[in-house]
Formats: sequence, C-alpha cells, structure tokens
Amino acid sequence: MFSTTAINSFYGYFKAGVQKVAKKQGLVTGFLGKDLDPLLKLRCRIDYQGQEHIPSKGPYLIAINHLRNEEGFLRAIYDAFAVSWIFYQKRKVNIRWIGRLNQNRDTMHLGVPGFGRFMPMPFGASLANMFERKYGALLIKEEDLGKSKHLTIKKTIQCLQAGQVVGLAPEGDLQYELSKAKRGVYYIAKGCLEQGIETPVIPIAVWWDKRKIFFRRRQMQIRIAPSLRIDPLQPAQAEADRVMIEIAKLLPEQYRGYYKEYV
Repeated sequence: MFSTTAINSFYGYFKAGVQKVAKKQGLVTGFLGKDLDPLLKLRCRIDYQGQEHIPSKGPYLIAINHLRNEEGFLRAIYDAFAVSWIFYQKRKVNIRWIGRLNQNRDTMHLGVPGFGRFMPMPFGASLANMFERKYGALLIKEEDLGKSKHLTIKKTIQCLQAGQVVGLAPEGDLQYELSKAKRGVYYIAKGCLEQGIETPVIPIAVWWDKRKIFFRRRQMQIRIAPSLRIDPLQPAQAEADRVMIEIAKLLPEQYRGYYKEYV
C-alpha cells in the first residue's frame, strides 16, 4: 500500500522532529504524566489507591515492580507511564526514570498486537534522547554497563540533592512475576545519606487484568505503600529485598514470585 521510499521519508521526517525536541536546552522541559494523559485515557482504566502516601515535595525515590504486559504499544513501560500520570495529577511533579538502553540503540522494539510480538522502529535512539532531554530520564548504556551504572547512580544522587523525584524498578528487568532485586536502590539512598540528605523510598505495585481485548481499555491496578527509609548499616541486598517485600504485599499472590515466601 505504501512504497518503501514513502515509508523511509516518513521515518526521516519523524526522526528529525524528535531530534529537534531532544536538542532543546535544559534537561527537563516537560512532564511525562501530563503529556501521556490522552494516551493513557485511551488505552487504560487506572484504579489507584494510596495517593495519601505521596509526599508533597522531593527528594524521594519511587520503586515499582516491572511486570510484562501482554498487549499494547510501549507495554514494557506502561507501568512507569501510569505512575508518572498519577504523580503529575496529585503533586505536579515529573518523575525522572532510570532506564536501560539496548546495545543496538538505533532501534526500539514496540509490541504491536496483530503484527507479532515485536516490530523494530528505526528511530529508537532519537526517542531515547527525547526521554533523556525532555523528561530527564537517566539512561544506562549497555555497551559499557559497569561504568554507566556508576555514572547513573552518581547522576541520580545529584538529582535527589536538587530536590527532584527519581523512579526505578529494583528488579532491573521485565518478568512475569517478581524477581530478586538488584542493589541499586540501596546504593542510591546510602549515597544521599552520605551527602546529608535523607531520601525516602516509596514502594509501588502495578499490575493488569488478564483480559486481552484489542479495542477496549484494560484495567490497570496501582497501589502506593507508605514510604520507608534505607538503613545504611544493613546489608545492601537485605535492604533492597525489604523494598520489594513491601511491593509484594500489595500484589496479587500470582505475581509475587521470588518474594512470595516473604509475605
């Protein structure tokens, strides 16, 4: 229906537009929750509880689980989108999410129902730059993972020092149920304490219903727990697990995975 030349021209036009946005001066120029409001209302029905636990201002960390979502565009990060939407609606804050870029940064995989599980989109690097520049995402580059992780933790601590809000998924990957947490949430909170800044962590559980109806909005459930404080004198893994256990308590039993026995 469309020629290859026409499709390539569209991709080129779109990529140029995204790059123009990404080159704007100033790291955070937009609010992710505000900009995604039309998309989320079209695709989701969000039921959330615990908004009274959202602090009136930063700094603080948000820790969410990262379950695979079976349907829809950008399914891998719908949980972050929806949490950003709630925090914008309630506190007018922009969450700076920690994310990971694939080694091949020239493509971005989107789930497209009816066309297979993945569809490569040849402007992934430009979209990543937009999230980094416009919304302040803190991206870990996989090609130099060790150095990049250290730099991301350093940047995160600097953001929290400035009174901002940072979100992360302690598991560090997508799973169908909870997996063992990485220790990054501990090192970030401990680093802030070493700088004289106490940074609470807010555990948040996110899950979807099981219906697979293409044209109907799917129900998303979000539960926000009271904030907790990381104890720098305790082992790193034990404190990261403590955050995930609070998330597991809010999730249905079938999603608790590694932390099922702790609840």
